[in-house]
Formats: sequence, structure tokens, C-alpha cells
Amino acid sequence: MSTPEPEMGMGPREWKIAVGVVVGVFVIAIAVAAYLTFGRTPPPTPEQLAAQQAKHQVVENTRACVAAMKSAQGFGIVPPFAKLINPNPQETDVVGRYGCIAATPSAQYVLKVDLICHDYTNARCTSLASVAQDDGSVLYQRQ
Repeated sequence: MSTPEPEMGMGPREWKIAVGVVVGVFVIAIAVAAYLTFGRTPPPTPEQLAAQQAKHQVVENTRACVAAMKSAQGFGIVPPFAKLINPNPQETDVVGRYGCIAATPSAQYVLKVDLICHDYTNARCTSLASVAQDDGSVLYQRQ
């Protein structure tokens, strides 16, 4: 009596499973490599950080001029149709005081504002120091 020899090779089903596993591992390896190469953003350079801070500072400074303009219009010193010519404040000779320029079609105004704190949405953080016209006449001076 002869005993059948066991089949040592893989059948077609086993080959398909093996090829599927190899292809799957290869696809996962490519996906991981792509993520590690392209998926993460590099940390910002010092130049990029400085540019972001400068942009943030410009926005904050613009808020100071807007607050000064609202205050001057609220006091009735500057007409409500006046617009800021340059929303970026200019430094003055007094520490913490900045100047902003507003205008109407017929007049120009220099608004000087003191910064008390950096929450420009709070009216208590800015204090209108003076308002003068371009000819030098002072319309408002805080005592």
C-alpha cells in the first residue's frame, strides 16, 4: 500500500493571499514614507516668526487708531463721516502716546491717544489725549 505524498507547494489560493499581503505591506510602507516626507510642516523659521509678529503688531496698532477715532467721534470732536487716512499709529515724543491721522473732505485731524493696556476693545485701555487740526488749532486737550 502506498501513502500519498503531501503536497509541498502552495496552491493558487495561497499564492493570491501571499501576493495580497506583500502588496498591502508595500502600500502601507509607501503611505508612511509619504506622510513622514510631506505630511508634517516644518517648524517656522525665525524670519517667518518675525513676519507673523510684525503682522500681528500692525493689526493691534490699527486697533489703537480705531479706538482713538471712536473716542473722538463719541466726544463729538471729529465728525462721524471722518475716516482714518493711515490706520497705523505714529510714535510721539511721549512714551505710550501715539498719533493717528483722520480726515474729512474739508479738514484733517491729528488724534493722539495714550495706550493704557493692550485690550483695545475695552474703552478704558485707550485714552484720547488730544485732537488738533492740520492748521495747528487744538480742538481737544485732556487735562
